[in-house]
Amino acid sequence: MAESLDSASRAEVSPSYEDAVSELEAIVARLEHGDLSLDESMRLFERGVGLMRAASARLDEAERRIDQLTLDEAGRPVLRPMAGLQEARSEEERA
Repeated sequence: MAESLDSASRAEVSPSYEDAVSELEAIVARLEHGDLSLDESMRLFERGVGLMRAASARLDEAERRIDQLTLDEAGRPVLRPMAGLQEARSEEERA
């Protein structure tokens, strides 16, 4: 049970890229409407900054994964394991 709560907490802290962008768009629309109190506007602004950072981190992660795609000597695309993955595979094979 604690594990599922931890997973739920992480999902709330770090939403998917699509979820972050969707919620950020909703926040921007509410802020643009202009009928919020200063406190509510600041709360939404802070949440928006967090969502923007989460979305940016997801994009950075995707870019790192894409960077693993390289070309071999013949110019053909080759997928290399991400850093740390090869070591984990080697350990699994030894076990």
